[in-house]
Order: sequence, then structure tokens, then C-alpha cells
Amino acid sequence: TTLFNTLTGARGYVANWPGKTVEIFSGSIEHHGKKLNVIDLPGIQSLHTLSKEEALTKEFILEKKFDAIILLINAESLYRSLYFVLQVLELTNKVVVAINKFDVAEKRGIHINIAKLEAKLGVPVVTISALKKIGIGPLMDRVMDTVEKKDNDDYALKINYGSLEEYIEHIQKIIKNRGLAVRVLEGDDYLLETLSREEKEE
Repeated sequence: TTLFNTLTGARGYVANWPGKTVEIFSGSIEHHGKKLNVIDLPGIQSLHTLSKEEALTKEFILEKKFDAIILLINAESLYRSLYFVLQVLELTNKVVVAINKFDVAEKRGIHINIAKLEAKLGVPVVTISALKKIGIGPLMDRVMDTVEKKDNDDYALKINYGSLEEYIEHIQKIIKNRGLAVRVLEGDDYLLETLSREEKEE
């Protein structure tokens, strides 16, 4: 929310998401003459969700209701966020990872190899301080690059799951998306219900 406020300033407002009782922040920003609509979704640590607020974020990601997504993670506790980052990257490559509070982390002696992390993840990684408004320009530059990039499932992150690969490949042949196939294999009830509903509609 701090980042959202920094980006949108007075142009942000609170509203209920259509069809939901969950309130979200929405607003707009202009960057290099282009206007972007920005949505601040409820925080989430994993696509395995329980609350309706988390379910909204999950739905937004699974149904790809975005042109680009900023995954904001805390530099002081990367290990808590990287699992979720990997889950999202298995679904789409239209992602920018923003590492927040990097200045605080460095003061504590925590140094992050941004270039190596970016190479491993395959998407832009930017260090920022949302509170101090540091790194916002470079962040939005990478967001604009990502918006203009074609979303191609073939370029989504592929993790080798060893003995589970044959099952993932079997499911992928049916639903045509590896990332979703992994979620199905994990027993994602929301996704299974969505796929079942779509099949009936067809």
C-alpha cells in the first residue's frame, strides 16, 4: 500500500472489487506520457489461500487480469516471499520483482546479488524503498518494458520436479499450461472448480 500511495499519490481510491465484498485500492499513474491503471491487491504469501482477500489476489493472478504484475518482496526476509514469486513465474513472465527496504537490509549487513537473482528468475528485479521513494523511476521503466512484452507461456519459469514431471506433462497436455498443471497436481480446489466450470460452458 505504501508503494501504491507513492505511485498514485492523490489519484488513488478505495472500492469494492466487482462481485466481491473485498475492498481494494485502485488508481492511475502517468509514466513517460503513458497512463497506467494500478491496482493494489491484498498481500499473499502463496497461491494456497484461505481468506477471501487472498482468494481475490489468487483469482487475479490465475486469470491473468493484468498487463504486468509487480511482486513486492521484503529485502529483509526474501525466503518468505520467493516461493510465491516462483509460483507466479510458473504461470506468466509478465512480472517485475521489486525488492523493498533494500536500504534497511544493507544497513543490517544483508547484501543481495540482484544480477544473479534476475538471471535465475528470468524477469527484471529492481531494488526500491517505497517509503523513501527510491528506485521508483527504474521500477516503472521495467514495468513499461514488461507491459509491452508478449505474454508467452513458453517463456514462463520451468522448474524440474523430478519424478513428478510425467504427471505434470500429462495434465499439461489437457489444459495447455504447465504452470496451471502444477497447481492442479497440488490439488488447487479453486482452479479445479474453474476449469470444470469452463469445460461445462464449452
